Amino acid sequence: MPMSSLPKRADTHTVNVKTGEVESVILPIADYEVLIEIAEIAEDVAAFDASIAANEERFPSALVDRLLEGVNPVRVFREHRKMTQRQLADAADLHQTTISQIETGERSGSVEVFLRLAKALGLDIEDLISRASDA
Repeated sequence: MPMSSLPKRADTHTVNVKTGEVESVILPIADYEVLIEIAEIAEDVAAFDASIAANEERFPSALVDRLLEGVNPVRVFREHRKMTQRQLADAADLHQTTISQIETGERSGSVEVFLRLAKALGLDIEDLISRASDA
């Protein structure tokens, strides 16, 4: 957001209400909306900085796009990890057909199965379950 988009102090009107320490500012709605947008950007930057500090894994936008398109998350993350269905099945101690059926939606899978898949993929179960139930 360019600094020129920020509301100018001259565009605001301060109203002091002498009921304690309350002060209010009256400003045009367009200026208010700019301030809200700036606050939301600041929150996003803070969240990003926190994820960097926590050394959280970040995923490429292409992976996120596939999830948003409704591609099964087990398949998306398996392919991102460059694993075959057989490799994932072996790592999760499951049958390859189970992986195939979950990826195609023929089978939903239990919480235990998703826990195994998440561990094998190095993810939190929420990365697979919340999306899998949406797909």
